[in-house]
Formats: sequence, C-alpha cells, structure tokens
Amino acid sequence: MSSLDLESHHFYKPFTATIAGFILPCVNGLISACSSAVILHVIRKSQDKFSTTYHRIMGLMSFFDIILSLLFALGTIMMPSDTFYKFAGPTLGNRATCQAQGWLIIFGFTGSTAMYAALSWYFMLTITFNVKASKIACIFEPVAYLYTFCQALIGPSVYLSKDLLNPNPYDIFCTIAPYPQSCDEEKWYDWNYCEWAENAISDYNFYMNVTINIMLFTFIMIVLGFSVILWTVFQKNKL
Repeated sequence: MSSLDLESHHFYKPFTATIAGFILPCVNGLISACSSAVILHVIRKSQDKFSTTYHRIMGLMSFFDIILSLLFALGTIMMPSDTFYKFAGPTLGNRATCQAQGWLIIFGFTGSTAMYAALSWYFMLTITFNVKASKIACIFEPVAYLYTFCQALIGPSVYLSKDLLNPNPYDIFCTIAPYPQSCDEEKWYDWNYCEWAENAISDYNFYMNVTINIMLFTFIMIVLGFSVILWTVFQKNKL
C-alpha cells in the first residue's frame, strides 16, 4: 500500500500535510518552552527559590511543560523516515525516536495537567480553608507529587509496552495511535503494513478509555478547585 493509495482513502488534505501544519506547532512549542524556562529562571533567582510550595508546584509544572513543548516543536522530525503518511515537515527518525517522542509528549502533558490541578487545590486550601503552609508541605505536596508522577510515568509506559505509540496522519507528532490509522477505522487486516496482533485494537480502545477517564478526573479537580476559590472570593467581596 503506497502513500498515494492511503491518501486516496481520505477525501480531504489533513492540516498536517501543509507547511503551516508543520511551522505553526513548531513556533508555538518553542514559545511555550521559552516561557516555562523563564518561569524557572525567575523562581531560581527569587529570594525564596524553591523553598515554598507555590514555587515547587510552578517549577514542576514548568518542567513538564518544557518537555512537552520541545517534543511538540520537533513535529514530524522524529517520525520514521519510511512512514507512508505524507507530511509537509521532514521525517528523519525511526521507530525508536517516534516512540520516544510519543512517550515524552504524554509524560509532559499528563504531568503538567496534574500539576495544574495541584496548583488549583493549593490555592483552594490556602484561600478557602486557610490551611497552614507546613501542613500543605507535609501532607498535600507528597500526595500531589505521587499522583502526578504515577500518572505521568505509568500512562506512556503502558502505551509503549503495548506498541501503541505510532505516527498519526492527523497529528504532527507521534502519539497514541494504531499504525496505519485505517487498520482501526476500516479493519483492513489484509494490508501488509498492519503489524498489529488481533487484540491490538481492543487494547487501544481499552487504554484510551482509561486515559480519558483519568484526564477527566484531573480536569474535574481543576474546575472544582478554582470554582471553590471563585466562590470564596465572591462571598468575601459580598460581605
């Protein structure tokens, strides 16, 4: 199956197949990485440095974001050079670099999202419940860090072990996807390129559902934390 044959299966040209689809994510990723690096620099130069809970949370969130943004900025560069998807950007990598990119992007994304949730709950504990800094550091921080690193490390590692980190024609980076994509959509198992075992599709669907539920839980924690803060501020101003 050639790239032309695969392209004829779709009736539109993906954004990833355009020059803008390669350049814009690259620029956005570099800007995001530089912004997070500035945050780390400001914290390091501050008087408190990393001695406060707030600075530690912001520092870790920036650390995860730098990893995510840099790997995102690389775009298609780390994809296998022999992939039959057509991208505007160069594909200079191999299977190992593709899996590494997918692993690090998931690591950075889940880690930064979890730390953002930790930040919202830190403010909620401080503003709404007036919890002392010592209690937050001794009780809340270890729990937040444990949840963050478990989510950031276990998730991508499971996908890697199941061979589920691959190129995707709709993304400019390697991510969680069947390879080729249409093996999942059309179940054309007679393709020579379909190297999956028969249970690969069920594994993909199962772990994607687990990931979505975990991310939904994290998102709810973020919304809940900031909602309580807004309600507290509203009530105080009302008085």
